[in-house]
Amino acid sequence: MKGINKEGNVPEWYRKIEEETKTALQELSDESYAAFSSNLLPGVKNILGVRLPMLRKLAKTLVKKIPGEDGIFQYLELAKDQSFEEIMLQGFVIGYSDLTDDRMYKAVEVFLPRIDNWSVCDSFCTTIKRFPKDRKRCFAFLLDCLGRAEERTYDRRFAIVMMLLYYIDEEYIECVLKAMEQVSSNQYYVNMARAWGISMCYIKYPERTTAFLSAAKLDDFTYRLSIRKICESTVVSKEAKEEVKKLYRSRSKTVNTV
Repeated sequence: MKGINKEGNVPEWYRKIEEETKTALQELSDESYAAFSSNLLPGVKNILGVRLPMLRKLAKTLVKKIPGEDGIFQYLELAKDQSFEEIMLQGFVIGYSDLTDDRMYKAVEVFLPRIDNWSVCDSFCTTIKRFPKDRKRCFAFLLDCLGRAEERTYDRRFAIVMMLLYYIDEEYIECVLKAMEQVSSNQYYVNMARAWGISMCYIKYPERTTAFLSAAKLDDFTYRLSIRKICESTVVSKEAKEEVKKLYRSRSKTVNTV
């Protein structure tokens, strides 16, 4: 459904939401927090400095005022993208909505091209907890996202973060590790997510992940960063960290590039 009616008028309910959102973001903005966030998000412009818990609370309020499933898509069509927080809100609205499974997939596809930084991506992933309900279907969708063009950085990061959040378990551990190995990318934020995912696999399944790291065909950056993230973990023992470091030293002696 189009957000603008035949007369070219924006629905009244959206006008109210837009005004309320604008006012709320202005009242909740914090210059010092905006400066702090800007340091973590190089290149991201128009950060107002609204903390995530406040954005989540605002999104939950918005969802209650949006009329049904068609209204969610109207909102996504009309919502402004003028600030970091406005884009974040759109993802939260999707996550907190009661969209049916098919329409949830459609809403995610609408939103993915709007993601242009790791913070929006990862926060969106943590919000759509209901999305992997049909886990087989969702995993297939994530594999599709992983296979998209190199320039679709955040489609690919989205897939990886979703896997590490919802699929590191007995049923899917081997599938996740295989996906981390098979995806090929020169994008920093994709490979950072791969390393994060591999380290989380190690924490939950150390023996399987050690075997994976012993034979995996990973680029050196992702391999090295995976080892580092494992060693930075506070739940991995000192002895285990030393064994993981040996893997990298052994690899470095025999392989120049992967």
